[in-house]
Amino acid sequence: MYSIVSQSIGYLATLFLGISLMTKNSLRFRWINASGCLSFVVYGIMIGEIPIIISNFLLLVINIYFLIKLYRTKDDFDLIEFKGNEKLIGKFLDFYSEDIQNYFPKYYISDKENSIRFVIMRDMAIANIFVAEVDEHGLAEVILNFTIPQYRDYQVGRYLLNSKKEFLQEKGVTKLHYNKVNHKGHAKFLKVIGFSNKGGRYFKDLATV
Repeated sequence: MYSIVSQSIGYLATLFLGISLMTKNSLRFRWINASGCLSFVVYGIMIGEIPIIISNFLLLVINIYFLIKLYRTKDDFDLIEFKGNEKLIGKFLDFYSEDIQNYFPKYYISDKENSIRFVIMRDMAIANIFVAEVDEHGLAEVILNFTIPQYRDYQVGRYLLNSKKEFLQEKGVTKLHYNKVNHKGHAKFLKVIGFSNKGGRYFKDLATV
């Protein structure tokens, strides 16, 4: 039983480390990698291997240090509107086109008068692009709300719904709406930031933000 348990923990540790190396988000990478290091420490204790314990304990401490640093760092956010024909926006969409298709396969940059178009900057880098159309009742149907992989830690969404809530309201938005969500990760994100799921359609009343 002891051997089976120790081997299972060793395999779990390897799995954690493997997954962490495929993770683009810095915060998620540190948490998963730290879990792997902790599992290896436990594994080393169980099999009595001091080098495994020491090396992975040091890596665990390094991960904890960077986690504390990440949580203490306050990123600089900004929201910039665009018209739809800017070259920079086109370059951004082309570069992330494959990933965007996974989340918004039928997206387009609306040029209607009732449309909202902007990017969210995070530390002077484009972190998110947002496009929606607002009807006469203030319902904004989201056409595109794409965040690049390294910034998918919910902070962009919280910035928009908290710090920029008044901006949306000034545009006549009373409620955000997704007619369809194509990606499980995006559905999880919407749930975390307070959207309601009604038969596969997601809603967020700005009055409740």
